[in-house]
Amino acid sequence: ANDFGKLELIGKSLTFEEPDHESFKSIRLSYKALDTGGTMPAVLNASNEAAVNLFLNRKIRFLDIQDLVEQCMKGHKTIQNATLNDILNAETWAKEAVHKLLN
Repeated sequence: ANDFGKLELIGKSLTFEEPDHESFKSIRLSYKALDTGGTMPAVLNASNEAAVNLFLNRKIRFLDIQDLVEQCMKGHKTIQNATLNDILNAETWAKEAVHKLLN
């Protein structure tokens, strides 16, 4: 439970705008992973998980998350038409790469 009441959207309006890809690097990285395909989306996800864990443990700052993800993506050699094993290996590689980038 929290101190916030129930969110009522009935009778309200929401406004959506084009996302700012320069201000929000994570959006750009997500599109890049999607466009690249292969093992890159797994690398994006795994490196993000590892970086968020570091943030939650107060090892890095919040904005360091997207920088670590970007560095992992730049260092990854994408495998297209990846097997399940390729994807699992890419996940392991990305998580290890995040920790290596800190050392």
